[in-house]
Amino acid sequence: MFSKPVGIYRGKYEWANEDSPMGGDCSLWVRAATLQLDDGQWQCQVTASNYDVQDALSSPPAALAVRVPPQTPRILYNGSHIMPGQNITVPAGGRATVVCEARYGNPPAYIEWYLGVFH
Repeated sequence: MFSKPVGIYRGKYEWANEDSPMGGDCSLWVRAATLQLDDGQWQCQVTASNYDVQDALSSPPAALAVRVPPQTPRILYNGSHIMPGQNITVPAGGRATVVCEARYGNPPAYIEWYLGVFH
């Protein structure tokens, strides 16, 4: 994510302690988080109190991971989707490239292969 400031928008980015009697609490609610907009490193910054004073502050970055389940895994053979129950046949001594993909998960899906007969 590129460094871009975010404003306060009801239903998206809101002050967590808007009515807090304690001043200086800039806690933020991120509502309806999406992978495209909100996943990444976040940093709180405070502008200088005056243009000729060097008192601006920045927090260390904090990671926000928006978790998204991957799509259902699918098997591809020579670029074609293999349907459930469909077999792949390769001559003895031959080579085949078979791909298992589970797209769009965050974090990425962990995939394991098992050789055997499953019913």
